[in-house]
Amino acid sequence: LGPVNVTVQARKQNKLRLRLSADATGAEIRRGQRVLKPAGRKWDMGLAGDLDHRTTGFDVGESWLQIASNRFTGYGALVSLRQLAGQLTDPNRGEIGQTLMSALARLDWRGEWEILDSPALLDLAAPADIPAELAKMQLAGPLTGRWFIHHGPATQVHATFHAGSEARFVLPGRFTQPSGVPLDLSLSVTIDPNSNNLTDLTVDLAAGPARLGIEGLELVLPGGRANGPVRIDGRFSAERIEDLLACVPGADSLRRGLAGAANGRVSLEADRQLRRLNLSANLKDTRIGLSPWFCKPAGQEGQLTVELLPLDGQLAPEAMTGVSRRTN
Repeated sequence: LGPVNVTVQARKQNKLRLRLSADATGAEIRRGQRVLKPAGRKWDMGLAGDLDHRTTGFDVGESWLQIASNRFTGYGALVSLRQLAGQLTDPNRGEIGQTLMSALARLDWRGEWEILDSPALLDLAAPADIPAELAKMQLAGPLTGRWFIHHGPATQVHATFHAGSEARFVLPGRFTQPSGVPLDLSLSVTIDPNSNNLTDLTVDLAAGPARLGIEGLELVLPGGRANGPVRIDGRFSAERIEDLLACVPGADSLRRGLAGAANGRVSLEADRQLRRLNLSANLKDTRIGLSPWFCKPAGQEGQLTVELLPLDGQLAPEAMTGVSRRTN
């Protein structure tokens, strides 16, 4: 509801050169009775590029989206608008997650963002679609980042996020950025165009000098309309465990009892609940002082193996069993 200023420029050469922009700052945007954007909140978007009418490929030289004080920019190429439209409108397309994975696998893109007002972004999603923890997210200071998608026989996606030492990022009960400590998160993954599974997933989280790395991870998604479990398998490493635990609310006692480094392998299956977890960790460089009967200095050999399974083997376990082994 309200004014929207739209600009369209088109020029035909070998390709159709388009420049589109829309400023809806003065408008109120609703979905049903819910206000997604109140009138007066900045909303400016646009793109410029060349459309090939023969292939419907679209080369975007410039794009931008500003919502409140959040700004996203990028450029790249979509292999075929016709194919994308066909996928999105196909009644037999299956789950939307699979459709989006397939769309990403046909995209070349580079972009950057700066987020200063996260509530303005959360307003755009239906409350039921936002995890409860994410809805309570608190962000003071800028969250910046960039990403690129490279289309090829296997599509590669890379993204980075940065919250400086002056920022404050909190997921209540889950994660807290320690005061004065910068955060950096890097994600890289390869999308298999045939299965849309994620392979060679690498995650690197740095909190000041502390680091948690996961590499060689494979994420297998349930296909089509199937309700099968998500399967994850990969290797992990952690440095300065005590400083990583400083990011976890309520982990003070655990932080006093664990320090140093560790590495190992983890695999799990999960749907709405955990169905299976296997973890093995090399604890040679870990200092443990959790109790008089469970302590070890760094440098002493140590191995931890954990397996969690449903008690009854059903898909939605209420309780889990665990087995751990440690060797000195």
